[in-house]
Amino acid sequence: MSKIADDVYCSLKRLFPRYTIVKEVYVNYEFTRLFFDFFIKEFGIYVEVQGAQHVLFNKHFHGTKENYWAQKKRDNLKVEYIQKNKELSLVRFYYNERLTDDLIMLKIERALDRGFYE
Repeated sequence: MSKIADDVYCSLKRLFPRYTIVKEVYVNYEFTRLFFDFFIKEFGIYVEVQGAQHVLFNKHFHGTKENYWAQKKRDNLKVEYIQKNKELSLVRFYYNERLTDDLIMLKIERALDRGFYE
């Protein structure tokens, strides 16, 4: 797990100590295995930590442009999966955000209201 993912996990555990936070959750959707970083069971919220490789091609990480676009497709399928499952929500944290308790709470609250929040 990346440093930022570790930071998000520790913050979630601290902010929601009585909630079940599951690491590395897989879902099969549209014949594709989708990986989510965390799932907050009681809220029905999946949490994604988006490193730079989610927005920029990185030869070291992706290898080829085709692999980069395959990852982008999986990221889009995750949003589609959440939209089709109204009892679920998705929150994304990005590598270039300043991670604070206020930001985490804001995104969680908005995701509960809207189903998806970046």
